[in-house]
Amino acid sequence: MKKLLFLLLILVACQEEEFNPNAPSVDQFVKSLRSGEYSQNQPIPNFQPEQISELLRYANSLEEISAFPTNPVSSFLPQKLRLGECLLWTIESIRVSHGQELTSIERYPSLNPILINSPTQRNEGQSATDEEVLEAVQAYSDWWNDPASFEQKRTINPLANTSLMWR
Repeated sequence: MKKLLFLLLILVACQEEEFNPNAPSVDQFVKSLRSGEYSQNQPIPNFQPEQISELLRYANSLEEISAFPTNPVSSFLPQKLRLGECLLWTIESIRVSHGQELTSIERYPSLNPILINSPTQRNEGQSATDEEVLEAVQAYSDWWNDPASFEQKRTINPLANTSLMWR
């Protein structure tokens, strides 16, 4: 009986932690995105400013993922989702919504997690190139590494000195 109980305890302890959107872990979120387990119908996680560095660790990834939460009011479904681009959008969500009493829909920073180079691309349905996404990663990294407080940083658009914007 003790062996059976011990074996059961080991099996329970070895099970992988599931992603909990109410108490998010960046590593688990990224893992669930990569495996396709995170649905576009789930809300964007309520990450905190302290987690931005962790999100930036993965932001250089141009790996395509199958699903990511999109703003429920958007009628456009992205055809191509890149992990790093989606994580930058998650950081943008933290920037624009942290500390505010918002509904889950109001926490979305734009309609879709898609970077575009100009308003013209929005009308043409185009998205930023891989190089432009990496430019955005650098812009967000520079923004985050600025010594200002988060309250000061959140008033600054990280993409302000680029030709990029969120769709």
